[in-house]
Amino acid sequence: MKLAAIDCGTNSLHLLIVQMDDDGRFDVVYDIKDMPRLGEGVMRTGVLSKLAQGRAIQTLKEYGEICSRFGVEKTRVVATSATRRALNQADFAQLVEKETGFDLEILSGQEEARLVAMACAYEPGFTKRPYLLFNVGGGSTEMILGEGHEIREAASAEVGAVVATERFLRSDPPKKAEIEAMEKAIARELKKTIPVKRSRGGKRVLIGSGGALNNLLGIQQVLKYGRVLTGTFFEMSYKQLVETYLSLMEKKVAQRKHIPGLNPSRADIIIGGAAVVKVLMKTYGFKSVITVDRGLKFGVVVDESIRVKQNLLRTLLMLQSNPLPDSATPEIRHALKVRDLSLQLFDSLAPTFKLSSADRNLISLSALLHDVGLSVDMRAHHKHSYRLIQTSDQLKLPGRERDMVALIARYHRKGHPSMRHSAYARLEAVDRRRVELLAGIVRLADGFDRSHSQAIESLKCVLKKRVLTIEPVSGRVSRLDCMGGEGKKDLFENAFDCRIKILDPWSAP
Repeated sequence: MKLAAIDCGTNSLHLLIVQMDDDGRFDVVYDIKDMPRLGEGVMRTGVLSKLAQGRAIQTLKEYGEICSRFGVEKTRVVATSATRRALNQADFAQLVEKETGFDLEILSGQEEARLVAMACAYEPGFTKRPYLLFNVGGGSTEMILGEGHEIREAASAEVGAVVATERFLRSDPPKKAEIEAMEKAIARELKKTIPVKRSRGGKRVLIGSGGALNNLLGIQQVLKYGRVLTGTFFEMSYKQLVETYLSLMEKKVAQRKHIPGLNPSRADIIIGGAAVVKVLMKTYGFKSVITVDRGLKFGVVVDESIRVKQNLLRTLLMLQSNPLPDSATPEIRHALKVRDLSLQLFDSLAPTFKLSSADRNLISLSALLHDVGLSVDMRAHHKHSYRLIQTSDQLKLPGRERDMVALIARYHRKGHPSMRHSAYARLEAVDRRRVELLAGIVRLADGFDRSHSQAIESLKCVLKKRVLTIEPVSGRVSRLDCMGGEGKKDLFENAFDCRIKILDPWSAP
């Protein structure tokens, strides 16, 4: 399937076309942007001007023709700060539909921030450390606190390169008083969006994206290497940023257009964008920023890819109340076997350890979904399972229960529950204990179908004097599955404070 994402920003309109496979993986087919300045004058008038709307509509028509030539099957068009702020946003959305046939989706600031975070966090090589991620756009700056793929907080500060320029910079070059007033206003807006105290702790790293930052980086790269480098995850120090910022302030717009590494069409707004980056780094105390060349349009594509990947999750959920079809894949049969073995273990332990019916529901769902992350990638698929469960719109669960199901699925392999994992640490102590116990059961059950052959039909369990004796019942030989049980009993033994003894049903009498 060919999918197109169109980002109608305050300054630029971006088009990204990807080829997406049935499993949600995608490759970029076409990537282009235009700068019709849709948000020009919005800060002053409160509306999108007819001239700006006309420029944007013309670009959208051209994008529609490109999509047709590439055979795009689905297009998602989103609008951000300028449209969100405009009093005539509904009129513009109707005009877009009438002139282009596109259904314009006006994003909230928080949703825009979430999609930007997804664009960056799913980029291979993205940091595993806690981070503050920001994206400086024309009308707003998205700010996200997170760790890996987990977003802790996402918000949008209503200040960007165009907004800062239009509000404060009247002179060419700008006067010192204009710069000072602009920086103070930016600092107030940033602190209001994410207070400084919440951004600290955990040796957080600063990651930035957006046209303004990448152009500042380009200027630095030309000075150092003689050209703008391609790629992502470059580092720029606060000192380098300030040097570039001061140099830009000394020049008129006409002079800035000839600065190597700077897109001439950004010459009039680059000081406003640079001010946001400079004030953000100073306000939150960062000495350097790592750049990532990913924006909202990639977030839209990643969001769509996750929906595709949730097809397996949807199928598994349907099997909770429907019989197993003959066409079921080995992955689905394995999921059902692990669920059944988990429930057998659970039922043998429930009376002694006072496990509830609510716990039984949690473990049934967690076991069924434990390997759903394989639809994303084999590597670290337990973490992908966690993310798919957390973001699925198919699971009608309260937040607390969703967190627990996702964590139980995550801990079916690799690391044990840990307070280093923020999602686990946020749970109350009683729920952390439940996750530990139930994950220990799912982990053990998964080991008993290590071969994915469903050779073990059932488990006979006897608990006596803190020793759980398990006898696998099987009509087929699969010593691999007994070995799998032995290899995955560690979390169970720690959680239940008991020893597991596995009887080998194929050993000589």
